[in-house]
Amino acid sequence: MPKRHAFDWAIPAAVALATVAAFLPVLRNGFVVWDDDRNFVENPHFRGLGLEQLRWMWTTFHMGHYVPLSWMTLGLDYELWGMNPTGYHLTSLLLHAANAVVVYFIARWVLEQTAAPQWGQTPFEWSLTPFAPFALVAAIAALLFALHPLRVESVAWATERRDVLSGFFYFSSILAYLRSRGKDESKRGYWIAVLLFICALLSKATSMSLPAVLLILNVYPMRRIGGAAGWTSERARRVYLDIAPFGLLAAAIAALSIVALHPPTQLGIGAKLAVSAYSLAFYLWKTVAPTGLAPLYEMPQHVDTTATRFVLSGLAVVCLFTAAVLVRRRLPGVTAALAAFFVVTLPMLGVVQNGPQIAADRYTYFAAPAIAILAGARSRRRRIARYRTFFTERTVCPRRLRTVNAPSQSRRTIRRRSMGSASVARAEVGLPTRSSCSGAPWRFGRTTPTQRRIGGLRSLSRTMSPAQSSITGAHSRSIPTTRTRR
Repeated sequence: MPKRHAFDWAIPAAVALATVAAFLPVLRNGFVVWDDDRNFVENPHFRGLGLEQLRWMWTTFHMGHYVPLSWMTLGLDYELWGMNPTGYHLTSLLLHAANAVVVYFIARWVLEQTAAPQWGQTPFEWSLTPFAPFALVAAIAALLFALHPLRVESVAWATERRDVLSGFFYFSSILAYLRSRGKDESKRGYWIAVLLFICALLSKATSMSLPAVLLILNVYPMRRIGGAAGWTSERARRVYLDIAPFGLLAAAIAALSIVALHPPTQLGIGAKLAVSAYSLAFYLWKTVAPTGLAPLYEMPQHVDTTATRFVLSGLAVVCLFTAAVLVRRRLPGVTAALAAFFVVTLPMLGVVQNGPQIAADRYTYFAAPAIAILAGARSRRRRIARYRTFFTERTVCPRRLRTVNAPSQSRRTIRRRSMGSASVARAEVGLPTRSSCSGAPWRFGRTTPTQRRIGGLRSLSRTMSPAQSSITGAHSRSIPTTRTRR
């Protein structure tokens, strides 16, 4: 494995600190009259981690939810803080900061996977530089997720501990799966991902969307199914077997959730489709323009499918879906991000109506990283190319190459590949390239025609005989140099 630099942990630490600083005022919050009173103030069953409390946590469907791990963290809070709400909010804040760090590593992995074929490098070679080219872009994506106003409800509301806790296991499961299905597949990492998914389901049932997210990631950027890999090939069948345990667990918790929820009278098919389209358009629009947010977006008593907001929302969703399909080959990242956003929010789009709300800010917690990573990926490519070339040329030169434990690749091979991809990066952004790497600093200025001619003659002389070389060398010395203007 390549040597890790301290800089690799400096950026995620900064992301965590920025998240904590932004949400620090939540520590002054108390318990609110929306569900906090029924969950904490009037509920003595969660107070502690004794056998009686644990039995209640693992068997209760309190308020229509089966969330035993969330109850256990709340019982731990009671052991530490009693009924002081500051401690409960502190735990939720720390979990949200941890989620921001995990999203950072997911974003960095995804961005490097999408860029490695373009630059001609593997993620292993990217780590040779102390300044990874997509580290800052991944940090931007993580901060877009963590500091977005739609996250406030999940972090500042004590009842929504299940959001931040389940989110931690959910994102960690995705990260573990991605790393386990890389170049060197790891069975241990795969089963760790399965275990983390079980913990996510036991924290909140809406994390059941993870199998669909893994399927999308296998299509892009992993490219293990679809496209050239095919949908029915041997490799594709292995992918389906990988995701099968996740799918079975999600189906089991979905059935359990319906039993626990005791859903009220449901809407008709037409009204349900109208509400679902409106909710999806609402979440996408509020992600882009988070204005006019409210603690409750009330469901109308009668859903008129011909109302303006439902018609416009339906048209917007159809147009967006059509655009995503049309650009799937040219912009596969856009299609993958929109598909992930849809499948993650699907359980909260009114398929099974519960509660007085037509939408809620907290329902975007699991889907937000898809849009955040997409926004980070659309950063200026010219700047990324300059960063990438700048640090590759100064870190992977022969006189500066660090020793790397790479049993399958020699230092000369890594140096040759990195310099070749660096030349490609410089050519794509219109910068001069060089054919060899020396210890001298790189000169960013343009060369004159005379200098290029001298360089070409010197390169030619290396392949000539001594007699031919002396004649050519004499000719090159006779060429006058370009004078500098004063």
